[in-house]
Amino acid sequence: MERGVSPDDIVLCSFTKNAAEELKSKLSHESITASTLHSLAFSCIGMVRDQVIEARKLSSFSKLIKVPITPTDNMLTLAKPGLGDEYLNLYNYSRNTNRNLTAVYLDSSQPENIRHFNYFCEGYKRWKDVKGYKDFNDILSEAYESLNTLDKAYFIIDEAQDLTPLQWKLIHKWVKSAQEVYLAGDDDQAIYTWAGADPRGMQEFENRYKSKQVVLNKSNRVSRAIHKVAERLIRQVGSRVPKQYTPNDEEGSVWVHDSIYCLNFKKDEDCLILYRNHSLRKNIEDLLIEQALPYTVLSGQKGLFEGVKANFIRLWTKLQEGQDELKVSEEKTLKQVMGERYTGPDCLRSYLDRHWSFIGNFSVEELSYFHRVDKGVGLFYKPTLKLNTIHGSKGSESDRVVLLNSMTSTTMETLISDPDSEIRVFYVGVTRARSRLDLVMDRNGVEFFR
Repeated sequence: MERGVSPDDIVLCSFTKNAAEELKSKLSHESITASTLHSLAFSCIGMVRDQVIEARKLSSFSKLIKVPITPTDNMLTLAKPGLGDEYLNLYNYSRNTNRNLTAVYLDSSQPENIRHFNYFCEGYKRWKDVKGYKDFNDILSEAYESLNTLDKAYFIIDEAQDLTPLQWKLIHKWVKSAQEVYLAGDDDQAIYTWAGADPRGMQEFENRYKSKQVVLNKSNRVSRAIHKVAERLIRQVGSRVPKQYTPNDEEGSVWVHDSIYCLNFKKDEDCLILYRNHSLRKNIEDLLIEQALPYTVLSGQKGLFEGVKANFIRLWTKLQEGQDELKVSEEKTLKQVMGERYTGPDCLRSYLDRHWSFIGNFSVEELSYFHRVDKGVGLFYKPTLKLNTIHGSKGSESDRVVLLNSMTSTTMETLISDPDSEIRVFYVGVTRARSRLDLVMDRNGVEFFR
């Protein structure tokens, strides 16, 4: 932009929406397009949201085909994937890598049998066609086949090591008329190969366009103490491109705890709590609730502070303060919490003189939490305490990171068969921290930190 480039001509693309927005915030220009690859593809082909397959639709398909599916942001965060989860993972891997479906199944652990797998995949495709639904790979494929393209002169593509062959195809199409393209990637952070990501795509891009390679040998994020932990961890990977980079000038700190109950949190602290699987979130979330701390969950099911009952309390407060119109989503919230007592907007006159705690169906734990938060920072407070899986944190960073060194039995099996992949996952977790890293050790955690 110092060269006179208009922000409207720039597109920032990253692996997650949070990461794209974080990149955009560093540039301080609202008119820059910052998005995920899937969202960019979605806008290119003119789809409507109702067509996109999400958790509710997948649950419906699961019941129809009688194969269990547990919808989540990615299968590796599940404690125990259902048969349908494994089938969908193989189906998507086949499409991401442009490989034959049967070959992908035969190269896998071969859940159930191939006839049942083919029955599931054919059923899934028919169900999508009949309903007019599209999954993420459909969106990418249709954007590639579409005559529409992104009319942008400058592309900045982050986390390039996690792009699949299908995604690379779309990028090659979009950048044909671009003036400049910047790719950022690191093979040490390649943690999506299980889903078909191909870190070699960066090298192929470099060869194809005769690109200039720039190695960043200094981290602006990672402090010295955290850098030592990260280096000790990643050097245990057997197959990687050797690289040297130095930390920033801050000393930083690393704290090691035997239990989550040793942790202390401060108000307004920029803190990211990371766990390997969604199922490992419960204990730390219970601790935050016990301490009446507001928090936000960046991937997976919403937490108590952002759930429907918290939204009801905020809405109830606004209604008591004079809000007189209701959005469709707000009416839905009232119905969910008030139940049969809510018969429409007119019925609210009979209740608005009462405190919210007498209206909704709250548990003792919920009442205690909401009352204590309300007396503290208030229920309209924007949380700085964030929870996420390590996979979901790609592209993010925080002043303080609390990393739960714990694994489920399924992840432990992956660790045994492919230790390099799991080391990379925890390396990503460690390097999200700027100033302070808290490692919470568990008897089911990885040994690489010890």
